Formats: sequence, structure tokens, C-alpha cells
Amino acid sequence: YREDYYISDFATEEEYVSYYSELAKGQDLILGVTPYENNNYNGGNAVAVNTTATGKIKKLIEYAYGEIGYTEGKMVGAAGKDTKFGKAFGMNGHHWCGLFVAWCAKQAGIKLDTKGTGFGIPYVIACSTGKTQFSSKGCYTSNSVSPSPGDVAFMNWDGGTSAQHVEIVLKDLGTGKIPCIGGNTSGTKANGYHARVAINDRPKKFIIGYGKLSKWDPTNADSVA
Repeated sequence: YREDYYISDFATEEEYVSYYSELAKGQDLILGVTPYENNNYNGGNAVAVNTTATGKIKKLIEYAYGEIGYTEGKMVGAAGKDTKFGKAFGMNGHHWCGLFVAWCAKQAGIKLDTKGTGFGIPYVIACSTGKTQFSSKGCYTSNSVSPSPGDVAFMNWDGGTSAQHVEIVLKDLGTGKIPCIGGNTSGTKANGYHARVAINDRPKKFIIGYGKLSKWDPTNADSVA
């Protein structure tokens, strides 16, 4: 499956950059904090944000925001991707958008499960498997529903229904685009096009649905110390 577009998917470098100029608008002041540029990694420290999300879901967003600018390392494994998120789950060298979400969830205290068949949310390499598990638990909604901050957004770039990529919803601005933060998003010429963690304004036409963390386990939205 294809998780995101790469420069090799385009005829020229200019077409690649042009395509992402709309999607990768970067760090808007969506959450009321000073954003980090993609080439200025914060070091992984959680960042306090203003959001309607509560409890562990709010912490999920804060840990995700602290990872903005993280860039994958040297090529390893089948997909050529070396990240701390893959290493954390023994899955290094693979596409890592789902592993990034799982890592942030784990830091926030959200329970995880390898297949999502138990009490914890699924952490998997294949986005399609994550979508299936959210659906089987009755925790998946279509893209016709307005998402909540902290929802897991499943995306397809080709107009299909299979999940090719996953990110964390920051807010529904009501503009037809959903600001999301995600890992394994396309890099820039400055960083050698290595995938990174970034905020992107995702057009709703690319989002096929949402996984609801609060529905999977209502305690995820409970206040935490």
C-alpha cells in the first residue's frame, strides 16, 4: 500500500513541491502555541496546547506537537525508514505514520494492543488494519461527521476507501480542510526529502473517516494529573 506520495511519484521535482505547497502549510497557530519549524526539532518534549480535547487525548496532542520537525534517519529495512517510533515497537524500517500515532498515545497513557482486539487501541504498520480494528469495535465514523481534536484521521490519496495514511486531528476549522499532525509525511528539498513529523491542512476529500479514541475507551477523555 502507499502511505504517502513521494518525489518518485511525480514527473519532476517542481510538480512534487507544487503538490505539497497546499497540503503542507506547516505550523499555523491552530492550538495557540508558538509552532516549531520542521527543521527545528523540539527534542520530543510535550507542548502545552489550547484545545477542547481533554484527558489523555489532550496529552496525545501535546506529545505529537512536541515531535514536530522529527525526521527519519538513515535508510534501513524494507521501506528504508529509521525512526525512534519504529524502534519503540520493534518495527523499525517500515512506514511509520501509524507507529507515530501509537507512540504519542503510549506517552499519553492510552492503552495499546497489537491488533486492537483487547482493551487498547491498535498499533500496526498497515493503516488498513488500523481502520478495520476501529471499525470492528464500533469506534470508526465516516468523513461526513465533523471530527474532534485527537481523532485518528484515516486517509486515501486516490479516491478509494482503503486507508493509506493516518494522522491526528487537531481541529475542524469548518473550511473544508482539517489540520492534522502526523508522522511519515513528505519532507522538503532542504532535508533531502526524508519523511518527517509535521502539521498539514488536509482537504476533507482525502480523509475517509476517523477513529474515535474517546469511544474506544471513554476514560481516555477523563481528566488526568
